[in-house]
Amino acid sequence: MRQRVLWINPLGTDVFDEPIRDELERVKLVDTEVEVRSLGRGPHHLEYSCYEAAAVPDILALLAQAEGEGFDAAVIGCFYDTALRPAREITSRMAVAAPCESALHIASTLGDSFSIVVGRRKWVPEMRDNVRRYGFGDRVAGSSPRAAKRSSRTAPRSSSSAAPPSSASSRSCRASSASP
Repeated sequence: MRQRVLWINPLGTDVFDEPIRDELERVKLVDTEVEVRSLGRGPHHLEYSCYEAAAVPDILALLAQAEGEGFDAAVIGCFYDTALRPAREITSRMAVAAPCESALHIASTLGDSFSIVVGRRKWVPEMRDNVRRYGFGDRVAGSSPRAAKRSSRTAPRSSSSAAPPSSASSRSCRASSASP
């Protein structure tokens, strides 16, 4: 039975779409059709809560559209699991998953405890919150930031999108969420 799966790149850039599509094509079942779509507008990363919030309406709109197009499943491609809970509320036929929750379920079958490696210390609190929300708080041995090398696949950062949250970056967030 043919299955259609949509990978949602929840960023306002398609820089990751091709490498993700290539990997999904490599590992998918023969009778599975995969498609990758980015939001096409909005922030180029989701490191700040306001950027995540700015992406949510477009993620939900894309999910509703995908369900109408007959997709069987969708993956929101961010380890923050951005918009996962509301996504499941607005879809009725399509399964919706995201990397953090999925990885935690798999990790819990592989050992008594596990760790989460993140790229920056700033990400630890949100990862910890997700782990608790999903019921795995007692299974985590730790969350540790590790420096990652930037590759040619890394999304470009504008000076406004890389700024830490402040009144200036809040204005940037509002501007980036409204930009086409």
